[in-house]
Amino acid sequence: TRGDRYSRSFAGAIICANQHPGPDTIRFQLIPNAQNVISPKYNLPPVLDTATIIDATDQYELGEIIIDGSAGMVLENILPGGGLRLFNKQQKVYGLDIRNFSSFGLSLERDSESAQIGLPGKPNVFFNNGTHIQVAGHRHTIQSNYLGCTPEGEMQTTGNRGIAIGSYSN
Repeated sequence: TRGDRYSRSFAGAIICANQHPGPDTIRFQLIPNAQNVISPKYNLPPVLDTATIIDATDQYELGEIIIDGSAGMVLENILPGGGLRLFNKQQKVYGLDIRNFSSFGLSLERDSESAQIGLPGKPNVFFNNGTHIQVAGHRHTIQSNYLGCTPEGEMQTTGNRGIAIGSYSN
């Protein structure tokens, strides 16, 4: 999704993908030699459109995209501390480092189906989240991800949950 006023932020790219029917791919333009951190103060919008792909693997040689939930604010009627939420069919997430969300890093909601979270060569990192991945819906593939550790071998020190399977309605 390109060329509109929201495309300069991750939340804006999600909104644009949701408003554009059909498959969309959200990619990132990394700044060389900089820390590429997205620190949402409020909940990210849910990913609602079918076949939306979030791919942060295009520019691995320049660094990683970290989505850091530690700056999040808890507001009334807003899910506290939640990360990325997928609500539809055939959505894919590759190459993100999702960390420091008090509730969950990524949630596959009950209406989601056939999501692909990570691939060989395109892992995600989930670190220091309340639950790294919440799984509802059906026929999802979760593979080649780092849960509670980094590719460099850093281990998280808290006893957070890896993958929680159930019926979530966030």
